[in-house]
Amino acid sequence: LNDDYMHTFVTATTRAAKKRRHAMDRYVKMNKIILAALVIQAFVFCFIAIYKTFLVPSFTFSMNVGMEDVDMVLMLDASGHLAEDAGVQQTAAGTFSNMLRTAMDDLTYKTRLGASKLVRDSRQESNGWLTWESSTDVHNQRDPSQPFDSGVSIDGGKLRLATGLFNAYDTRTLHGLTFAAETQDRHLKNATTEEYRGYAQWYDAMAKCSDVFSAAGQEDFQKFHGTFPRRALRCHRPEKV
Repeated sequence: LNDDYMHTFVTATTRAAKKRRHAMDRYVKMNKIILAALVIQAFVFCFIAIYKTFLVPSFTFSMNVGMEDVDMVLMLDASGHLAEDAGVQQTAAGTFSNMLRTAMDDLTYKTRLGASKLVRDSRQESNGWLTWESSTDVHNQRDPSQPFDSGVSIDGGKLRLATGLFNAYDTRTLHGLTFAAETQDRHLKNATTEEYRGYAQWYDAMAKCSDVFSAAGQEDFQKFHGTFPRRALRCHRPEKV
């Protein structure tokens, strides 16, 4: 064995050993990567199992409360003997209307508060205290200690009012049905004592109320019958009541 041969043999052996070592290193790294992926996968699956079993609610609770709006026509007696007290009468009409609006607001408030309590109790009873659910409290301006539940919504529950004058000479509405208290106040202020004359004739007043309700019912029916058919049926009224 000469020196050249031994040099070539040692060099080839060293090169082959490096290749085997590099292959083994790649094999070990690949096994580590596979092991890490399996560990991460197992952790993710365990988290999903715990989340689906304990944290996700079995039931999702929400409530939409549909309350009827109240339509009312307030007809003021415009007889001649009431002309000198027209201001008092109109002030009383405004005060009475505000009392009705306050009563409707109180009813809506109590309904929303009761619905919030019902949703919270149902959620707690069915899902348990460990259950997470995306619901938040909504600030209650009247009583911050009793917040509303974000899963509760209220539709309706408003007063829509029209005001009119009637006597034996003329029967007319000062304004149509409206939710805005400012509209009534403005038209009451514009009513003059010259419109107070004669005596009261109730039949025409009742007929005017019927006309206002019938017109409003037909208008609301046309508005809702395509998208909200059930609400449209509640709005429908005959032409004469």
